[in-house]
Amino acid sequence: VQTLENLEMKKTLVAIAALAATGAFAQSSVTMSGVVDAGYSVFSAQNGTAAKVTQSGIGYSNNDTSRFQIKAVEDIGSGIKAGATIESTLMSNPRSNFGDATKATGATTTNFDLVGRGQTVDATKLGDRILTADLTMGNHTINAGNQAIITRSVAVGFQADGSNFIGNLVGNDANTTTRIPAINYTFNAGHGLNLSAAYMNNTKKNSTAADTSKTGNGYGLKAEYANGPWAAGAVVSKQTTNDALTATAVATTKLTTQLLSPVGTVGTAAKNVELTMAVLGVSYDFAPVKVYGQYATVENKDTLSTTYANSDKRHAMSAGARYAIGDSYLFAQVSTGKNQITGTNTDRDWKGYSLGYKHYLSKRTLAYVGAGKAEFGTGATTKSTVKETAFGLQHNF
Repeated sequence: VQTLENLEMKKTLVAIAALAATGAFAQSSVTMSGVVDAGYSVFSAQNGTAAKVTQSGIGYSNNDTSRFQIKAVEDIGSGIKAGATIESTLMSNPRSNFGDATKATGATTTNFDLVGRGQTVDATKLGDRILTADLTMGNHTINAGNQAIITRSVAVGFQADGSNFIGNLVGNDANTTTRIPAINYTFNAGHGLNLSAAYMNNTKKNSTAADTSKTGNGYGLKAEYANGPWAAGAVVSKQTTNDALTATAVATTKLTTQLLSPVGTVGTAAKNVELTMAVLGVSYDFAPVKVYGQYATVENKDTLSTTYANSDKRHAMSAGARYAIGDSYLFAQVSTGKNQITGTNTDRDWKGYSLGYKHYLSKRTLAYVGAGKAEFGTGATTKSTVKETAFGLQHNF
């Protein structure tokens, strides 16, 4: 028996189906993806004539960073798509303890601590890699929030090793590969060309303070091209950070990175560091050999100091190649440059290399083995040396 209530329900369902068919309802999707990379690794580090420190055992992210990503996209019509991206590390990087990344203050910050940051899922911070609101309108894309600094894709994207192995001075530089809150705009110009601009701002001002607190304030400009066998990228970035913000209590941690935190006082800055970076990258696929080249400059300059107490600079170039063998490839990469560590204006040698082999067991799973080494000159006759050997299995899901 068809009641009036049943008839109204059928009408409602028909109306919903009609609306969906005509696109009146926005189409949305949520996808999850990620990487799990685990294996065995050996790291060693020695600072000058000090004792050599070695760590070995089961480790993560030797080839690629273990992580997961959740991405939501909603098609709201008229060629406009909105969404959000959340990407988090699945563990802390064990190489952090061995200075694989060159810090803002140069080789003097190399950490030889054996304690580590932890290699477990409970060390994860939600959105520590990416936490953005995304908007795409035709060829225009805007990403706002915590994300890779604009220099990262060129510093990382033109590595022959394509991995986290120690040895690539450009791809392992902490400044060129960090993550930072920003608004990033990208224009797809067609024919493989993308143009991007980034704006970074984290400012605090007290009405009676002499200075304004700045943390990573600045901009970046980038051009990337990929068409056929050629690919290239060029990017420049400039940021300013000072110490005008002072915490009022021990409990108020990370004040300099919390834009809206009401705690803390703003006073007169004692240092004002300008970070200037430029990265170039190029690759060409000759099949079966693909060659890569990179060049980068990084400079931290304290505009309030007449000495080099808070300043450093470095530059490096890298060249490498991959040789494809069926579902596998061999890789090798060599880097060389100069590094002026904090407190000096003297160039010291800076060099490294990485080599290895990767075999794809399927489209999503690969096995790898590799080794790398980096050396940082710390004096006329002294240097810091970091080495790595690792093998493991990586699965992309």
